[in-house]
Formats: sequence, C-alpha cells, structure tokens
Amino acid sequence: MKAVLLLILLALDSGWRRPVEVDLLKLLDLKKDVIAGEWAFEEGKLVTPGNWRNDRVQVPYEPPAEYDLTVVLRRKEETPQSESLNLGLPTAAGRTMVILDGWSDEEAAGIHLIDSKGANENETTTREKRLFADRETTVVCRVRKTGLAVLADGKSVFDWKGDLKRLTIPPTWATPNARALVLGCCDRFVISRLTLSPVSGPGKPTR
Repeated sequence: MKAVLLLILLALDSGWRRPVEVDLLKLLDLKKDVIAGEWAFEEGKLVTPGNWRNDRVQVPYEPPAEYDLTVVLRRKEETPQSESLNLGLPTAAGRTMVILDGWSDEEAAGIHLIDSKGANENETTTREKRLFADRETTVVCRVRKTGLAVLADGKSVFDWKGDLKRLTIPPTWATPNARALVLGCCDRFVISRLTLSPVSGPGKPTR
C-alpha cells in the first residue's frame, strides 16, 4: 500500500496528467480566421466552401511538437468532381500539409510536400476514396518528431518516418502564422469535430 501511495505522489509531483483535448471549433472566429473562401457554422458544425480556390482558415492555435489532430467530417454532397480536404500541420521543423481525396479521379492522399513532391507523387501516396456524403469519416493525424501518420476510420492511410525538414507546405496554402494549424479544402464538407490532443508539452491558443 505504501508503495502505491508513493507512486501516486511521485506522479503528481512530476506533473503527470492526462492530456487535455482542445476543441478547435470553439476557438474559431470566422470573421478573424478566414484567409480565403466563404466559411460558415450551421447548427454547431463548420461548413466549408467548395470553389477550388485554396479556401482556408488559420486555426488560432499553435500545437506542441507532438500531437494528435482529429477531424470528423462528411461531404456536403457527392459530385462528379469531388475534391480534397487539406490539413496544414505544424511540425517540430516547420509546417506541412496532408491531403485526402485529392486530384479528383485520382483520389490521392499523402503528405504535401516531401522534397517538393506533391501528395500524388511521393512515397506516402495512396489512392482510395475516403470521404463520403452519406456517412462521416474520422481522420486522425499523428504528428511526431520522428514522422507523421494518418488514419481514416482507424485504417492507416500512411505512416511516414523521416527527417521533418524534408516536409514543407506550398506557398498557395500558407497563412500569416507559420506555427498555426490550417484547415483547407477544395470541396464542400461538413465538419462536426476538430480536436487536438497534445502528446509532448502544451500547445497554446493565439488569442
């Protein structure tokens, strides 16, 4: 019993706490955070534009070096030219982007960019439709100092490990704060959840 109590006291003394999940949707102020496009909240859910013009929102939050980002979403409607979800992710070495269902019929997913190669032409590229109008998909991005992994409904999209300095984000998707998360799209989506769980150290809201 004494040993158990000692372990509890040591854990409390070292600041051992369960990471607090951050609800990023609640942080958004669309009048301040929209970089491009007409974004809206409908019944507490974020509805994205769909005009293929690099529409994006700068999320007012700077994550730590390691974290999990969770997005739950569905398409607003199915169209013959369904396009991508684009997530701008800060890393310990900079910022990069993850694309799902990109390049229309290619339905490409991957890191955008690795060594200046797009998500449809590098070692993380996969081709499979993952975002639908008739059901929600849960996307989890696991950002670590050793790499980046993405899952869709619990299934691996890719699990990349390497030098984070190889990863960048295209200038067309940039935002004023290079340490902030970016939510982007080239199609219409309804996002019901956007949360972040810190893994190493705390993140911070930017206002």
